Amino acid sequence: YEGDEKRFWLEAMESEYSSLTEKNVFTTTPAPDNTNIIGCKWVYKVKYLPTGGMQRKARLVARGFSQVQGTDYDQIFSPTVKTESVKMVLSKAGALNKSVDHFDVTTAYLHAPLEEALYMEQIPGYECTDKKLVLKLNKAIYGLRQSARAWYQFLSQSLKSAGFEQGKADACVFTKIVEGSELQVLVFVDDILCVYSNTKQLEWFKNMAQDVFKLKHLSQITHCLGVDVSRNSEGFFQLTQKNKIQKLLTEYGLAESNIVATPMSTGYVKEPDEQIWEDVQKYQSLVGSLLYLSCWTRPDICHAVNMLCQKCSKPHNKDWVAAKRVLRYLKGTIEFKLVLKVTGDMQMYAYSDASWGDRADGKSTTGIAIFLGDALIMSKTVKQSLIAHSSCEAEFAAISHCILELEWVYQLMLDMKIKCTTPITIFCDNTAAQRLAENEGAKAHTVNTY
Repeated sequence: YEGDEKRFWLEAMESEYSSLTEKNVFTTTPAPDNTNIIGCKWVYKVKYLPTGGMQRKARLVARGFSQVQGTDYDQIFSPTVKTESVKMVLSKAGALNKSVDHFDVTTAYLHAPLEEALYMEQIPGYECTDKKLVLKLNKAIYGLRQSARAWYQFLSQSLKSAGFEQGKADACVFTKIVEGSELQVLVFVDDILCVYSNTKQLEWFKNMAQDVFKLKHLSQITHCLGVDVSRNSEGFFQLTQKNKIQKLLTEYGLAESNIVATPMSTGYVKEPDEQIWEDVQKYQSLVGSLLYLSCWTRPDICHAVNMLCQKCSKPHNKDWVAAKRVLRYLKGTIEFKLVLKVTGDMQMYAYSDASWGDRADGKSTTGIAIFLGDALIMSKTVKQSLIAHSSCEAEFAAISHCILELEWVYQLMLDMKIKCTTPITIFCDNTAAQRLAENEGAKAHTVNTY
């Protein structure tokens, strides 16, 4: 880089280095004998802001691939808030006229202490005179295998120490009674959603968090995790991913394509697998993007995406054409929004359905939809693990799967202090499956559906 551009990037590097020294992330020390020394490098990124501006970010990243399992790290799993949790908390906030604010933790990983003794090379551009010295890491740093887990453990412990109750269904949902009402916090790595009833609750949370880590208050929630969030005239939250769809259309050359009325053709399953699609990575990338859309705002493409996901290891040309068809469908429905509307009592109910023997291997497909009021909390399409002998068995297996999901969602309701005062109803359109569910005695050939 030259001129002003170079100056901007040097300023970004200096800001990152100041954060490292301010938080005592490392200590300079002689290299111990027989110790793995982890490498590091600078990563530069231009971040485009929702306001239209841009921000240059320089991040010091450890070369985590050089770590040795069992010596440098052990457990690395770190949970993130589930899609259903975000939808449920937004549904509740809309129904009770609560506010939802978005926070970002600045240099989140640098707050988390490390359990292991790790040593890293000197930072490029900030080397000491003595080249034999190394950096002993006191805190987690981006790029380490265990950094995400260390940060989550630090954050969750800090919230629980402040009196928050951790959810049983979702470990990234925290609730505390403040000023006589629930204050809820949802965590997705360094993104935090705070649901509150009054400004006193908000100020209490900000003061509590600032004592532990550096928190940036972005605004009331408008964009989070690739989803645009707004409130309609009735005060209910609505979700859309219009910008994400537009980017996909441009990326895959379908911005000027014709739209279609359905996400998948009726004859897709019966079409023969002929020529193999060679660019497997491109197919997987598109299907992964479609899967993200289906999980958040587009339940209408769940079935199509589920079918395409099963071809990720060895896609054919027809699968690639089908994946692009889903994009063409999304182009025609790009203005659709998922409205999280809850009126009256916040009661839960579900729909269960099955398509008997619609797969090439004879297996059936389960489809479920779980609602809180009129707000769709969960929608799933899954391939059944058994081969049903009849539509009754397929529908009964779908009901069984739906009940399993309802148990988890019901626990999520309890975690969020939502009272369900009436029995949960499951709607099913198969009379035989209903009768089978109502009676304890089942014939021998239906035993495997439990």
